[in-house]
Amino acid sequence: MAPKRNIRSTIIVLGILAAVIAFVISCDKLQFDHPQAAMADNDSRALTEEHITAYGDSIDANLAQFTKQQSLVYERGDYSFSVARYSKDNAPVLYVERGSAGESGDSEKRYYLKDGKVVLYSERTSGPAAAPAASLVKLYYRNSVLFNGFIKKGSSETELEQARFQPYRGGGRKAADQDLPRLEDAVSQKGEFDLVFESVTEYPRARYIVLTRERFNAYRAVIRADKEDEFIRELASNPMKYQGASLHIKWNVTADNEAVYKEGTLKPVLP
Repeated sequence: MAPKRNIRSTIIVLGILAAVIAFVISCDKLQFDHPQAAMADNDSRALTEEHITAYGDSIDANLAQFTKQQSLVYERGDYSFSVARYSKDNAPVLYVERGSAGESGDSEKRYYLKDGKVVLYSERTSGPAAAPAASLVKLYYRNSVLFNGFIKKGSSETELEQARFQPYRGGGRKAADQDLPRLEDAVSQKGEFDLVFESVTEYPRARYIVLTRERFNAYRAVIRADKEDEFIRELASNPMKYQGASLHIKWNVTADNEAVYKEGTLKPVLP
């Protein structure tokens, strides 16, 4: 009788093991079926908050190794901003938008991309000198879905650095991926950022090239021309001739977020 009991016990144990394995597989499938867990790449389940933070830190530490393209400084209303795109193998890994809203203060928004999608968004804001309140928000995305976020605030930059992060309760923020077309257009001067020559503005100590569009609420960009070459002399001497023309200009953006002319040529006049 003992052999039969042993066989029966073995069957029971194997049945329990099979049930456990089926349960684990089922849970694993449920995890992948969740919209926040489904990812295209094989390490999707490892894309945790800690991994995303390390990924963002790695990009920040290696910016010099990426290809950088800088936009003009665009203005509309009280807000002016520029966008820098950092790419590896022609694929963007980071967009940085630096903006100023006058009396409302300044901001820096960073979009960290993995496989073409935002996985980390950070926004640092600081108030004017009279009210230098500062804040830093970090939002974590998985498959374009916001799954975690933190915020900290301080009455000054120093206090902000010493503050501790708290859970982000902003809620309802649109997916950061929706901002990418606007950022790319700003860098590539496409869409509403495809500006044309309007005028050359002269001041005692500076000369500015003004670009815009004849449309309601159009963006505007100003480029300071510190040097004078044939291109600048032609624009300044015959501004009406080139009004509405697309200009091919190279520039640098200063630490103060101002575009400074390097060199330029004329493109064909737009119809």
